[in-house]
Amino acid sequence: MCAIVDADIWGEVFGKQTPAGAFFYQWLRKYGRLIFGGTRMIEQVHMDPQRMTTRQTDTSEESPNKKRFRELVRSGRLEQVSKKEVDDKEQELIQQGGWESKGKDCHILALTLLRQSEVRVLYSKDIPLHEDFKKIQKGRGKRRAWIYSGGPAHMRKLDTTRCG
Repeated sequence: MCAIVDADIWGEVFGKQTPAGAFFYQWLRKYGRLIFGGTRMIEQVHMDPQRMTTRQTDTSEESPNKKRFRELVRSGRLEQVSKKEVDDKEQELIQQGGWESKGKDCHILALTLLRQSEVRVLYSKDIPLHEDFKKIQKGRGKRRAWIYSGGPAHMRKLDTTRCG
């Protein structure tokens, strides 16, 4: 599986792309997979893979955001984790407390914990989320995931990262 995209920079990948977002999207299409799920994520990005059927024929008036997202759904480059599973884990993390992101990104942490053996990359520019993500990565050794934020060094590292 592989990557999680923070809703705060969702548009950089799926909407009006920045160079870093375009590079990340091309990487997803070729080598990566997007892990997606939970009520909060679906609400934040206004996308629900369940509604992205491959039978819809007229996509000419879709936004670039939906077209790119649909392309990942159709190509099998997206894994949707059960809403209930993510929501339950998110509530558990919120109750646990002690997060730098003050609980606003516990759905991302929940996805990471639920798919820990599969997550390799988090695309985010949210520093408190970075701290929380690093906290739950401790003890993973060489299998530790890393944070992509779009700089040239990150692009080179991403270019060498492959996901199942």
